[in-house]
Parts: sequence; C-alpha cells; structure tokens
Amino acid sequence: MSQFPPGPPPQQPPNGQPPYGQPPQYGQPPQYGQPPQYGQPPQYGQPPQYGQPQQPYAPPPQQPYAPPPQYGQQPPQQYGQPPYGGGQGYYAPPGGQPNINEPYNSGLQPNIACLLAYLFSLVGGIVILAIEKQNRFVRFNAMQAFIMGASLFAWNIASAILGFIPVIGTIISIAGIFVALGYFGLVIYMIVQSMSGKYVKLPIIGDLAEKNYPTFLKQ
Repeated sequence: MSQFPPGPPPQQPPNGQPPYGQPPQYGQPPQYGQPPQYGQPPQYGQPPQYGQPQQPYAPPPQQPYAPPPQYGQQPPQQYGQPPYGGGQGYYAPPGGQPNINEPYNSGLQPNIACLLAYLFSLVGGIVILAIEKQNRFVRFNAMQAFIMGASLFAWNIASAILGFIPVIGTIISIAGIFVALGYFGLVIYMIVQSMSGKYVKLPIIGDLAEKNYPTFLKQ
C-alpha cells in the first residue's frame, strides 16, 4: 500500500475534446468522385450541328473578256451608259464624216445655213463660209454650193462668148436650157438632203469641196 492517500481523479476534458495526451481525431475526408483513368481523355459533348445554308455559295458572274480596242477605234459602249456627248445630240469626232449636229457659231441653225448656201449658191456659199467656222457639215455644203455656183457662172461666161459663132452658138443655146434645168433640179435635191442632215457628196464638185472647206475662209 502506498503511504500517500489517493489523489483526486483526473478531470475529464470538455465535451467534444479528446482526452489529454491523445491526438485529436478529425473527421475523415469526404469521398470525392473517382478521378478519371489515365490515358483516356474525358468524354466531351459533341459540338452542335448547325443548320446547313439553304443555298450553296455562288461566285459573282464574270463579264466576258473583251480585247482592248485597237488604235483609232472607239471602245464599245457599255449597256446602260449614255452615248458620248451627254444629253446633246451625238456627233462624229473630228476627223470623221461631217455631221449636222456638230456645234456651230454662226447663229444660224445648220439646216437653215445649208438652205441659204444652196439657194444663193455663189454668193450664199461665200457668206456662209465666212460666218460659220465650226460646223463642218455646214462648211462642206457651203463650199459645195459655192463651187456649183462658180461652175454655173463659168458656163454662162463661156456660152456668152461662144454664142456669137453661128453654129456653136446655136448648140450652146440649146445645151444651156438643159444645163439650167439640171442645175435647178440639183439645187432642189441638195437643199432637201442637206436640211434633213444627210451627207451628200457630188462627183468632182464634192471632192473639191471636201478638200478645200477645212481651210477656205477659216481665218
């Protein structure tokens, strides 16, 4: 037996605490889901299938290839484009055939100027050539009318001189009637054609007019 009296019993720790000398017992860790097995990738959901377009893509229509115009040629006109010259009447560029719709500076309408030139021929052609410097159609017809009038004037001079010869004078007098009728008919024909805008070049006379009208009384 011990010589000492028994001591008091050890005090119990508060509720929920482990006794002294023993490590606390913690709760077990929660059970998590099993990790994925190595070597196998996780299964992801497939991407949604988008609706296909209703119509396949169509490339824009290509215009047919057109070779470039050669030197001296006019490029073809595109569909929908207005002709050259805007809202004004189209006329041929310089170097082409004269056109009645070309600009003019005389103050007279081109058809009226042609009428006066053929109606008064020799004098009318000179006057129109003197006042009109720009419209080639008017200048050509005025030059042609001037040459016609000069030719008739030369015929009258020749017939007056040769009319004194008995036989030749008679022949010239008869021929003069046909010359006058032919000249009158030619004047009417050229007035109608030129006032309607038609380019009419007479044989021989037209060649002379075409050669001289660009420079005759142009200054």
